[in-house]
Amino acid sequence: MNKSIKPYLLLLFILLIDISKIYSQDPNFSNFGQNPLYYNPAYPGLVKCMDFKINQRNQWIELPGKFNTSVFSASIKLPPPWGCGLLLSSNNEGEGFLKTFSAGLGASFSFKIDNNKFFSFGLMPKIVYKKIDWSKLEFDDQFDELYGKIYNSSFISPNTDYRWFIDPLNCGFMFKYIFRQEQIRNPLEQSNLTFGFSLNHGTRPTQSLLGLDGYLETKKVIHANGLYWLNQKYGLNPGFIYESQQNFKTVTFGGNIYLGHLYIGNWIRTMNNFDSYILGAGIISTGNNKYMLGISYDFTLSGLRTGTNGTIELFLSAELNDFCLFNNQNKSKNEIRKDREKNEKCPEEPWYLRLKRRIKFV
Repeated sequence: MNKSIKPYLLLLFILLIDISKIYSQDPNFSNFGQNPLYYNPAYPGLVKCMDFKINQRNQWIELPGKFNTSVFSASIKLPPPWGCGLLLSSNNEGEGFLKTFSAGLGASFSFKIDNNKFFSFGLMPKIVYKKIDWSKLEFDDQFDELYGKIYNSSFISPNTDYRWFIDPLNCGFMFKYIFRQEQIRNPLEQSNLTFGFSLNHGTRPTQSLLGLDGYLETKKVIHANGLYWLNQKYGLNPGFIYESQQNFKTVTFGGNIYLGHLYIGNWIRTMNNFDSYILGAGIISTGNNKYMLGISYDFTLSGLRTGTNGTIELFLSAELNDFCLFNNQNKSKNEIRKDREKNEKCPEEPWYLRLKRRIKFV
């Protein structure tokens, strides 16, 4: 890209972010199924024990300015009916020109409708930090046609370059239905269908760096994922997500095909027309603890395809079902009470008697 064009791109960020009253949009992820807490704070209520995920998105990799988003999430099931979630995100725009960091700590309330239906509600307040580096702005009056950048700019930077604000209202619910397939016992998880709705930035907090009316607009999300095993190795994983924030409305739909320890994904993102075709692939571990590593590439189909060269995403997921912090966390209060009554009627044998019985005397 021509050096003389770069100043106008950087200046455009200022215009879009702060000087005018245009509202910003949250980054979206192609691998939304592997970034559930980012979209819905109710997710911790549906995990078995602990769940950790890392997502990295590098958007429009051909542009010299960086549009990178990183997200780390941890979801932990607490004693019924509670769960907790931690969400950390970092977003860089324009070679570090504008940086946004956010941290959220949420709680979820879940209950079991019956043996195969579960419901969860979650709430996650966040604290957000935005910082702009005025020194990276470059203006036309700094450049000479022959010698390049040799002059000082007449631009006077504002007195402030950062802002803290609270984003208190991020909430959602999720419903999960588990299919009983007695003839198919897959080592990953049972066939299921999950549906959810979330509302983010419900209070429309002000994010302007210059004290203007720059609001973080409310975002509404509807999402669904399914998992159906054809046999012990092969399965289908369809899904969709609808995101609406101010004038930005997108729908992403498609599915993954599980092939033993591998999966292949094909997805489409639409706005007014088909915006991107998304191809993904990854590896999966088997066992009670589930590990996944995946990559996806967005082939831009809109008019932005010239010069942007698509988007790359990476994710790493670890579902640790053997590492529960609380032994009774997957049991209801009635089940815990019955276990306690059973132990009172039949107390556990002392350890020294168990040891004596196991020792074989010669």
